[in-house]
Amino acid sequence: MTILTAGRVAAAFVLSEAQGMRSRAAEFLGAEQDIKPGQPLARILDSLGVQVTSAAVAGNTGNGVLTLANPAYSRAAKPGAYKAICIAAAANGGRFRIDDPEGVEIGQVNVGAAFNKAVKFTIADGAADFVVGDSFEIVVDLDAGGEAVVAWDPTANDGTEIAACLPLYAEKTAVGERRPIATIARDAEIIADSITWPAGVTAEQKETALQQMALHGLIAR
Repeated sequence: MTILTAGRVAAAFVLSEAQGMRSRAAEFLGAEQDIKPGQPLARILDSLGVQVTSAAVAGNTGNGVLTLANPAYSRAAKPGAYKAICIAAAANGGRFRIDDPEGVEIGQVNVGAAFNKAVKFTIADGAADFVVGDSFEIVVDLDAGGEAVVAWDPTANDGTEIAACLPLYAEKTAVGERRPIATIARDAEIIADSITWPAGVTAEQKETALQQMALHGLIAR
């Protein structure tokens, strides 16, 4: 006798939602994904629709330049303005602190060295040395489709380790393909036992993901 096993039913993990469809979001599923309903997803920048620009802040004493890498961002980048601020001056050098769009320090870099985190660039020395307070701005701008959701990966360090939402239904994408998908993205109660966790996930990793999603108002019951 053939035994058929039913998979997760679409939206079966949702206990309650906010009024007016406020809990739901229309998003793009990134390429090469095979996801199930209620599987934790991470929200990342996708190459389509992302523009990164940089400029020296008016009033700088140093006249060195900031050159963006190619690509100039990682999947963990956030839309908005990053700041590179000189915190230590030196002849033919110096050191810069990099703050993300929310004002949180994400690292430091010396003049002449490559910064290779959420944004990627190198600050070169100029004829006039930098002084403390000199700064650059790196702006990550999104056009339509600049973000995508992909399977949450608790072992990654590129932004996919941050759980952000849950898909309402199963979907699959091929290489170089993106598809629209509906997610539960905010202000909803989730049935904890109905979340579709990836194979091998630990209890600690689950708890971390639940805490991350709770920041968006997704509460597991």
